[in-house]
Amino acid sequence: MGRGRPGTGVEPLATSIRVTFTLNGKRCRETLSDLKPTPPNIKYATRLVADIKKQIAAGTFEYAAFFPKSKNVERTASTTLQTLSDKWLALHPLEHSTRIVYRNNLKVWLAAFGDRPISAITPEDIRKVIAERIAQGISAKSINNSLDPFRGVLTFAVESGVLASNPVGGIKRLKGQKAPPDPFSKAEMERILAWMGQHAPEEVVAWYTVAFTTGLRPSEQCVLRRDDISHVRCDQLRIERAYVRGKMKTTKARVVRFVDLSPRAMQKLTRLTGEWLFANDDGSFHTEVSLRTMHMKYWKPCLMELGIRYRSPYHTRHTFATVYLMAGVNPAYIARQLGHSTIELLCSTYSRWIDGADGGAEAAKMNAAFALNLPSQ
Repeated sequence: MGRGRPGTGVEPLATSIRVTFTLNGKRCRETLSDLKPTPPNIKYATRLVADIKKQIAAGTFEYAAFFPKSKNVERTASTTLQTLSDKWLALHPLEHSTRIVYRNNLKVWLAAFGDRPISAITPEDIRKVIAERIAQGISAKSINNSLDPFRGVLTFAVESGVLASNPVGGIKRLKGQKAPPDPFSKAEMERILAWMGQHAPEEVVAWYTVAFTTGLRPSEQCVLRRDDISHVRCDQLRIERAYVRGKMKTTKARVVRFVDLSPRAMQKLTRLTGEWLFANDDGSFHTEVSLRTMHMKYWKPCLMELGIRYRSPYHTRHTFATVYLMAGVNPAYIARQLGHSTIELLCSTYSRWIDGADGGAEAAKMNAAFALNLPSQ
């Protein structure tokens, strides 16, 4: 009885022939039960394995075409990045807003590899896409943001047995410089609020007053209800929800917090009468679209007329933090007001203003310690 040559992937058995090959880093074995281990059949099986290996190398191998009754057909079917991305997004518990961001970030990789079998994507292919994006001037942050969900999809492929290893596993996040906060000065804040008082409706003035003096995220502020004004202390707001990308959700830290109101914010809020403290013309709460309309109508013209460098309305939050820090307010208190999960986050984000809160006293001590003792003339 003929025997297969070592390394051919052909193994004659008592009444059949078994073939072995590697697919996506995993060994696959199939028994050709209708072939007896005769020399001609062994030669046929050797040619069959060689053909399988050639197609695997070319990325054209289809399991069902060779072994239609095998249990491995479904497990090893060619899976495209598009198919696996859709499955990963559907199965993983993500916030609605995060799901939208991930779906948008995956478009970069779907444009490059969407219809390609996922097993055919190599680290070199991925590095080429990254290099092209760098050449286009795309920031390290944007590239890293697109890599995060892509890495998740490929990890899912490994967990599902589609891949033996993750081709993005050895690719590190790019190093980039994080832009510091760019708040308004206290004087600029006062000029903005004074302009709003002269040119905007009362509810718009109230919006920007509360934004500047509480540091609320716009997504939290837009869904404040009248009963969120604390019954225990009328100078506090209960913050327990946010509205992000068309969905109501919990706060970012998933913790209910109470935010103190300044007398000027309280004065503005008491004049608002709707169920929602900041409402559209139809009485519903503000959405991203209606807020954008309000900002275009009042915020942008305000800064242009006052000659103040443009920053987005979100910088009212940075302004709140830095004005309080420069006034010497305890950073732990400010972190609680902002809804930061840790005080370390506040300190790392606003360290420049924390250092400046002493009016330069510490810097003066340092300068005195290193002062030059110049000889008198």
